[in-house]
Amino acid sequence: MILSANMSAPQPVRNDDALRPWSLPERIGFRFAFCYMALVCIAMVDVLKLFFVIFAFHGEPNGIPGMLDPFWNRAVPWTAVHLMHLRAPKLMADGDTLYGYVLLACRILLAAGATLVWSWLDRRRTQYRVLLAWLRRAVSFLLACVLFTYGIDKVFPMQFGRLSLVRLSERVGDLDLFNLLWTFMAGSTAYTIFSGATEILAGLFLLIPRFETMGALLSIGVMTNVVVLNLTYDVPVKLFASHLLLCALFLAACNWRRIVGVLLSYRAIGACPSVPLSCHRWVNQAAATLQPAAGLVVLMLLSVTMFHNYEARQARSSPSPLFGIWVVDEFRLTGTVSGPLLTPKVASDLHVGPGEDRWQQLIIDSAQESAVRLGNGLLDSITVNVDAAGKTATFTDPGDPAWRCDLRVERPGEGLLNLDGRINGVAAALRLHTARDELRLLISHFHWVLPGGD
Repeated sequence: MILSANMSAPQPVRNDDALRPWSLPERIGFRFAFCYMALVCIAMVDVLKLFFVIFAFHGEPNGIPGMLDPFWNRAVPWTAVHLMHLRAPKLMADGDTLYGYVLLACRILLAAGATLVWSWLDRRRTQYRVLLAWLRRAVSFLLACVLFTYGIDKVFPMQFGRLSLVRLSERVGDLDLFNLLWTFMAGSTAYTIFSGATEILAGLFLLIPRFETMGALLSIGVMTNVVVLNLTYDVPVKLFASHLLLCALFLAACNWRRIVGVLLSYRAIGACPSVPLSCHRWVNQAAATLQPAAGLVVLMLLSVTMFHNYEARQARSSPSPLFGIWVVDEFRLTGTVSGPLLTPKVASDLHVGPGEDRWQQLIIDSAQESAVRLGNGLLDSITVNVDAAGKTATFTDPGDPAWRCDLRVERPGEGLLNLDGRINGVAAALRLHTARDELRLLISHFHWVLPGGD
């Protein structure tokens, strides 16, 4: 509302763009966008449900069906075989798999078909401003919640793990692109927290309709970075991250004229006309209140859950009594009966050939994060349980419960370790010494002024 010159009678603001009928391409484009974004919103609800089950209840992701999974599990294989002449993909969640890409095609085809039917049945309507306002609210809220989940997982640095001795002992040349990125992010805790805080800030802006465009632009910056990282480091969630970027672009496109006017012209930009969601005032007031309130509740629940998970991980990551990187000086088989030191499954998984099952290093960080470097140079992840007196240790392999070591522990001197017992049922004795105490990556720090430059 504005006031007349005599400041006596309010008059409504007139906005020609808010009153004009939409052109035919605009109406058809909106119908397709609405149908496709509705499918994307359902997918985001499934992802949020997945996150809550995993983070809060530590459930298995494979046991959480999506709302449209019964339909997609029939439509995707049929489309792959009969329309694309491909093999029937394995039924699995949305991702960078054949199933995920065929699912993308199915969503596009379904949205296009619904657009045709909608355009025929509703061909007399001239605009969809109210429906667009509802869609923007739904996309803003769901995108904000997804950004909260990823952001909280970084602010409490859980997503990328930590730099354990095992991770630090992996050779860079043995890492694939995905694990190289994860190691980089784990080594950059401050950057990880910053990126998570930026995602949370974008989500907070999206919750308030007045700041929706600002939140969309910030989300575009955040998600563009994520999508590029996923593409260049082969992170297997490229499709989902691209859809989150699409949601941000959709929200920004709803105000593209104003954005272009601000960035590329010197003309004054008028007030943005507000489109009510309903003719009932209480509906508009409730929507304006509930959206940010519900978003903040989601953020609080995620924060509390991730805080407890972070504390639990810190407790599990407490250093083992045998903490260190131990180099094997002597490895002897002491029994009369010799045999393989690995089970067939472990040897096959690690491509261990004859004579390569001897240990080169024993890397012990915590009970759950330890490893053995074998003769072929690869690391075999193990768990290490040391008794309270520190006299015996039991090693197990998560990859094969049949593999087990029961060893007696002796510390003959500073930096020395003797182990005697059975490895996979074979009697053995090991003499080890500790490697250098400090790894350079762990003692490197930020410098405003480089040392040694005087």
